[in-house]
Amino acid sequence: MQDDLLLSEDAAVIKHSVAAGSTTAGLSILSENYHVDVESVRFTDAKIGTTTDADLITLADDSLSIKGTLDTTGYIKVASTKFTVDATGNTYADGTLGVKGVSTLQDDLLLSEDAAVIKHSVA
Repeated sequence: MQDDLLLSEDAAVIKHSVAAGSTTAGLSILSENYHVDVESVRFTDAKIGTTTDADLITLADDSLSIKGTLDTTGYIKVASTKFTVDATGNTYADGTLGVKGVSTLQDDLLLSEDAAVIKHSVA
């Protein structure tokens, strides 16, 4: 094919069928040396983004990198022993910070409450 493929059907379909049980079948869309756009999502190599910011997500074996901010309206669940915060600026928690296990501070502890209390309790 040397030109565009135009589909004018109201609900057009590009369909790939293979016999059930195949372990090697699949459908690939490949653009040599460039990118593939699906609606406003751009795929380039192992990167996913938009047509104006093409590398927001980068995929690799056992890893995913996000360039920019991550916003969520729900909880983010992290494996119980796999969470670190690698921040160079101020990090803020809006709510109570609970720590199970030893907590190590490498600088001063600043309490800004008018009547701040350090409390020790034993169950």
